[in-house]
Amino acid sequence: MRAIVALLAVLIALPAWAGEVLRDQAAPSAVLGRPLVYSIYRPDGAARNLPVVYLLHGRNSKPADWLDMALAAQTADRLIAERRIPPCLIVMPDGGNSWYAGAMSTAIANELPAEIERRFAGNPVRGQRAIAGNSMGGFGALGIALAYPDRFVAAASMSGAFWTVLENDAPLDDAMQARVARVFEGAFGTPFARANFLKHSAHALAIALPAAMPKPAIYLTAGTEDFGTIRAQSDDLARLLKDRGFDVESDTAPGGHEWGTWERALPHALEFIARRWAR
Repeated sequence: MRAIVALLAVLIALPAWAGEVLRDQAAPSAVLGRPLVYSIYRPDGAARNLPVVYLLHGRNSKPADWLDMALAAQTADRLIAERRIPPCLIVMPDGGNSWYAGAMSTAIANELPAEIERRFAGNPVRGQRAIAGNSMGGFGALGIALAYPDRFVAAASMSGAFWTVLENDAPLDDAMQARVARVFEGAFGTPFARANFLKHSAHALAIALPAAMPKPAIYLTAGTEDFGTIRAQSDDLARLLKDRGFDVESDTAPGGHEWGTWERALPHALEFIARRWAR
């Protein structure tokens, strides 16, 4: 009974927290030649210079899925109220099925932060900027962080679809060519161009990162029942990054390649990121 009373006292002492969600916002983008649509969570209060997480969705998904399927706003409210993360902005851009390659990579790394920092007073320094995503978004989050390591202090992948089978020079047979054409939908060229893929691959970018460049901290997780080689690819990437001196954490979340898994993984990803934000 005393334990229950003590727990209730702690819960009562925690501040109520309810952030605001703005959906279907638009950031100008010269590289895309059209506005970049995004949704944003912003915490209660009028604080300025808030740290920012850019949260990328997976293939055949949309920004609203992070809000409606993975309850990102409620998770942020809870973590902030429990003081497990500081108040922060969470920005969810609409990447379509771009695999966050080419112009989309540039728009999210450069143009979208400029909009968020101007309009919502996001903190403009690297030490307060991070990026995360699930599946295709995990591929994109790590690819962008490693392509622009001077812009992001941390990155998180939840069930990242890294497609390491495409890292080598072996010719693609007819079945694989058909598969990559269906999955990538021309994101890396039509026909598929391995050189374009490697420009956005976390493995290739980590290997090529100059020693003088800052290394973003990396969090990797996958579902215990995730499909295919998703878990193995995350584990392989974690080993590669550790061998190259990155600050890396990796684990698993209960579930398969689904939103429930990513809802459970998101608090761990946000806490990892928050511990790397400059104080």
